[in-house]
Amino acid sequence: MKMTGQKTRNDIKEKTIHICVQDDPYRRLAAAIVEQATQDYQEAMEYLYENPDGRKKVDSIAEKLENEEFFRSGWYQVLCGIDGEQVIRQLRENAKAAVKKRIHIQKRKRVE
Repeated sequence: MKMTGQKTRNDIKEKTIHICVQDDPYRRLAAAIVEQATQDYQEAMEYLYENPDGRKKVDSIAEKLENEEFFRSGWYQVLCGIDGEQVIRQLRENAKAAVKKRIHIQKRKRVE
């Protein structure tokens, strides 16, 4: 199943929010940790796709690797139980799609 845009991040948020229905502060914290990691990873990937030689490249690569390690960790599985490899693949696709969309919008604005 192929998802586009921010669907995976939203799916993860919905699943983690669902876990928090019991209003357990630890579960809310787990949801917030996972949500922040997905946001950080996608932003780093978007930067790398959009600026492969940018000056913040080293920082973005470090952020990417740090989050990939987190998504593959046992700690991540404890926090949310969603397949980390699937999340990584989907967030990469989301980042590519977001960058393509921004480039398309920029080109369209130049033409107008």
